[in-house]
Amino acid sequence: MKRTLSMSVAGLVNLCICNGIRRNICILQMLFTIPSVALFSQTAEYKTTNFTDKLSPLKVSITALSLDNIKPQVGLLVQGAKGKLGYEVFYRQDIAKKLFTPKDNVVNPENLKSMKYLEGGIDYFFVDKLKKDESDVRIEAGFTTTVYRYFDAVCDKRKQFGIHAGLLHYNQTAGASNASDGTYEFVTTSGAAPSPGQIYFFRSNSNALVAGLVFKKIRKASVSYNGYKNFRHFSRRIFLDALIGGTSYESIQAANGVYTVKTKQPSPIGYRIGFEWDQMGVVTRFEIGQRPKRFALGLPGYNYFNLSFSFNVFHGDKTYAMSSKYDNK
Repeated sequence: MKRTLSMSVAGLVNLCICNGIRRNICILQMLFTIPSVALFSQTAEYKTTNFTDKLSPLKVSITALSLDNIKPQVGLLVQGAKGKLGYEVFYRQDIAKKLFTPKDNVVNPENLKSMKYLEGGIDYFFVDKLKKDESDVRIEAGFTTTVYRYFDAVCDKRKQFGIHAGLLHYNQTAGASNASDGTYEFVTTSGAAPSPGQIYFFRSNSNALVAGLVFKKIRKASVSYNGYKNFRHFSRRIFLDALIGGTSYESIQAANGVYTVKTKQPSPIGYRIGFEWDQMGVVTRFEIGQRPKRFALGLPGYNYFNLSFSFNVFHGDKTYAMSSKYDNK
C-alpha cells in the first residue's frame, strides 16, 4: 500500500536552529516551506498487519497511582480477552491511611486502617464489527526528537458493544462523632455512653453486584516500512453500571465502651460511569458515581470518583502476538 510521506515543518525549523542558522533565515525558509510542503513529500510503500483478533488473554499491570476521592492508592490490574469475552480483576490499597482523616479528639486512633478495594468483572460483546481507520506512523527520526517523517497508515478498528457484570468488595475506616451530622448513630453495647464531640474510628465492609453496558474500540496493528516496523495499539472502553449492594459496620472498640454503629442511609442502589484507555501499555481509568451506603462527598447522587494510572508489566497488547511469524498471514 502507498501513502504520502511528509516531513514536519516544525522539524525543519528546529533543524535550522540546531544547525546554527540565524533566525531571520529560518523564518524566510519557513515561509517558502509552508506553501510548498508537497515538494518535500514522497510516496511511502508500507504493509499493515492487523491484530485486533489477537488480544492478550492475560495481561498484568501495576497500578502506580490511584486516587480514590483524592486519597492515593497503589494496586494490581489483571485483564484479558478471548473472542467476544473480556475480563478484569483489580486490587487497590491506600498508601497514606492518615491522609484526610481526623487527627484531633480521636478516642481510638488504633482502629485506623487502610482502605482495601477488590473488584472482578466479565464483559460479553454481542456486537463485534471491523471498520477501516488510519493511524499516524512516525519514522526516521532526525538529529532532534522534533525532526521526523510521518504518514497515515490504513488499519482495522474493532468496535464492540455488550453487557458487563461483576462483584466488588471494599472496606474502609470512617471517623465520626455520635450523631454529629445525622449520618451515623452510636448505640452503647457496654460501658459508658460515647463522649460528645469526640471522634471514633470504625470499619465498614461493603459488597455490591455490578451490571451494565460496555462499549469498546480496539486498534492493534504493525506497520512495516523501509525495513522498520512500527507497533500501534490502543483500546478505549466506556461503561455504565448499576450497583446493588450493602454495607455492614464493625462495632467500635474504645477504652470506655463498645458501640454499635447505625446509619440512616436508606438506598442499597448506586451507579457509576467510567472510561478506560489503554495506550501502548499505559492504562488510564476514570470513574464517577455513587457506591451503595457510602458517605464521602456529601453531594446528592454522587459520593465518589476514582482516577488511576497502571503500567503493563506482563503480556501487554503492545507486544502480544505482534511478531514476525504473523506478518505473512
